[in-house]
Amino acid sequence: MYLADTNVVSHTAPRRDPTPESDPLGGWIKRNGSRIWISVVTVAKLSYGAADLRRRGASRRADHLDAWIEALTTRYA
Repeated sequence: MYLADTNVVSHTAPRRDPTPESDPLGGWIKRNGSRIWISVVTVAKLSYGAADLRRRGASRRADHLDAWIEALTTRYA
């Protein structure tokens, strides 16, 4: 079992420049996805980041992050 920090979880977030498939961290996450746990603190940090984007006027990006966070919390419920 692994408790993933925010930087590890955010590595899977939707982004403008997709991470290449040969990315070592992305591969590790795919191989160990069923053994990864996330904390409520990580979810709060991600939500804060989406809210910050919205405050700065990047509402489309914030919407994508909010949808991703919702899917993430559903998967790791």
